[in-house]
Amino acid sequence: MDSHHHPCYKMQECFNAIRNKISDCNSLQDRHGSRYLINGKVVIEHSPGLSGPGKSATVQVYSSTVIDPNTRKGKLSGKACLKKGKSSKKDSTKTTVYKIKLHVEPGFGNPGAFLIENNHKHRFFLQSATLVTPENKVIHFDCRSWVYPIKDTNASRLFFSNTCYLPCKTPAYLVELRKEELESLRGDGTGERKEWDRIYDYDVYDDLGNPEKGPDHVRPVLGGSRSRPYPRRGRTGRPATKNGTINLDTYVPPDERCSPKKLSEFIANAIQATAHFLLPEAKSSPRDSSSFESFGDIRDLYSNNRRQAMRGTSVTEKVKKFVPAQLFKDVTHVIEEVDIKFPLPQIIRADQFAWKLDEEFGRQMLAGTNPTRIHCLREFPPRGTLTESYIEQSDIEHNLDGLSFEQAMKQWRIYVLDHHDYLLPFLRKMYSEGVCPCASRTLLFLRNDATLKPLAIELSYPSSSNNVDGMKTMVFLPEKEDIPQALWQLAKAHVAANDSAYHQLISHWL
Repeated sequence: MDSHHHPCYKMQECFNAIRNKISDCNSLQDRHGSRYLINGKVVIEHSPGLSGPGKSATVQVYSSTVIDPNTRKGKLSGKACLKKGKSSKKDSTKTTVYKIKLHVEPGFGNPGAFLIENNHKHRFFLQSATLVTPENKVIHFDCRSWVYPIKDTNASRLFFSNTCYLPCKTPAYLVELRKEELESLRGDGTGERKEWDRIYDYDVYDDLGNPEKGPDHVRPVLGGSRSRPYPRRGRTGRPATKNGTINLDTYVPPDERCSPKKLSEFIANAIQATAHFLLPEAKSSPRDSSSFESFGDIRDLYSNNRRQAMRGTSVTEKVKKFVPAQLFKDVTHVIEEVDIKFPLPQIIRADQFAWKLDEEFGRQMLAGTNPTRIHCLREFPPRGTLTESYIEQSDIEHNLDGLSFEQAMKQWRIYVLDHHDYLLPFLRKMYSEGVCPCASRTLLFLRNDATLKPLAIELSYPSSSNNVDGMKTMVFLPEKEDIPQALWQLAKAHVAANDSAYHQLISHWL
């Protein structure tokens, strides 16, 4: 009998065919499985002393190209846990990179947004996420926000990819998600804000005074009225304080809060700046720490015997009295990680007298707090809303690097920094309280190397504390020796003080 027609041979041939078929199906399933798998990584920064979320956090992805007919949003994937976290630490900040694997249906399309749900007991700072599609397309999400436990928020956090769209060109399947996200950020003027809220709502400044102490402590409401439309503050919904103290535990939306790294840097710098006043051991002499007798006293702040690390209870006990409980915990961890030192300021590291140079004065004016206040001088002498300057042409025409006064004006080379007329009403009030500031006008010259040098400084102040109505004005010019040089340095200090005060009060607050 032919072996090819033997029954056993036929049966063996049948088994082989079935085995090959099963193998082909398995390999096809493997290919499909790898094709419809989205891989990614999630980067998280840790607050000092707090653990990472690990498997307590889950991620879901929305498609930007395929719609879910039931929700009219992009198709939503299943959940994937954060796994295989690898941690690293730098400058007291711990960062963990987690891997994620998202199984999606065939034809899922490109991810356009993702949800992250925090089932951990602590908040965490989500730095970024990166997804890689089966076609090896990389989609990045720059998050930089705090994600709070879902037991507090009752909702997952939504993040969109870095791709920017005009409203009319936003993918149709992301439009509804965008709309819901914007609605969650808008306040309705009701309720008290909690730490985990993401609401941007605004209110007037109605708690600046303390009328219970008497009429002298009454302050007007700022913002929202015709006479005082600005500034506005973030609305908290909390009752105004009644004891006249400042509440440092201010509501800030999570998207605006500092990352753990930034917060650690800020706290370390703040402690170094205030340690002179908080710590008795940081003082090298029994004098009043609010003033200095000489420049030597200032340099002594950075001498070797001051650059000692100051850790432990002496710092924390002092700080605890001034900051909220949560911030105090962060301060404590930073103090444990960072040495508190007093580094020499960069400006005097190479030359301890560099700050006295007119070139440095002009450089700081441009690179410093408030360069937008510098304006080109269009007429001479300078005029304000109330007064005309006492600076004369003869005061500056010899200091224009070879140009005549007319040439300098025609070439727009003379500039003015004016902190004069708007300060005059306040000077009278401050002088009656024993404070002695000056209103200032400063003329500057634009040199060929694109730097500014001061030409003249005009200072005005009340003639006496008893007669605050009369004003006295003096003009100071650059000098190189003796008392005139000291007066010129003092005039520049008044200008810097006015520029900084305007920056803080007007540019920042109003």
